[in-house]
Amino acid sequence: MSNKKRIQGCSILEIKQIQKKLNCRLPEAFSTFLQIMGKGSGGLIDNINIYSLEEAKEVANEIISQANRKLDNTDYPLLHHGGNRFYFIRYDKTDESIVFVYKHYSFQQVSPNITSWIRELAIGSVEIELWIKENNKGIKLNQNDWIQYENIRNEYDEEIISLRDNLIKEYAFSDWYNNNRITGPIEFQKHWCKLLKQTKQYKELKAEGKRLPWDWIDPSIIK
Repeated sequence: MSNKKRIQGCSILEIKQIQKKLNCRLPEAFSTFLQIMGKGSGGLIDNINIYSLEEAKEVANEIISQANRKLDNTDYPLLHHGGNRFYFIRYDKTDESIVFVYKHYSFQQVSPNITSWIRELAIGSVEIELWIKENNKGIKLNQNDWIQYENIRNEYDEEIISLRDNLIKEYAFSDWYNNNRITGPIEFQKHWCKLLKQTKQYKELKAEGKRLPWDWIDPSIIK
């Protein structure tokens, strides 16, 4: 998990200064995130911070200019990845905003709001090491029929990701309905693991000894 000693937030003044510099208005949810861990998240999601926003905007403009397109005035890049995609919010004057990704010359919604997106990043950073181990295990066990194995795995992943997306939307609405309550990563993941283990896909993968889908890890095994 994150190192609490390296968690550091930003002052309200610093957030106002970066908004002025970037000529943007950050939603309240993201501003709150910056106040809590905008200068360091203890290794949890350090690739998003108050220092990275300027770079994200520059890289986003470079990427999208290759398609002779421009960002709208209300599009605020938050994170770029690999120089070929970037994540951004389209500010709609609410406390939360929808998060999009631009990749392969198109825009796609990736999360119903900022809080859900940050929670997914946090969960992913915690379980990435275990995910890699499971993935490598699957490769070793299926070297002779890797293409077939990969195709089957992708079909499972697509179904499971759709299930998870629906759960994310459900919690986003539920949290909003309950006076902007925030469901934390551990609570969300416990519900997810319970839901996932009831699915036909999970039982089949488990029985066949195949790598389980992304985001399967039970919070109880995380130290």
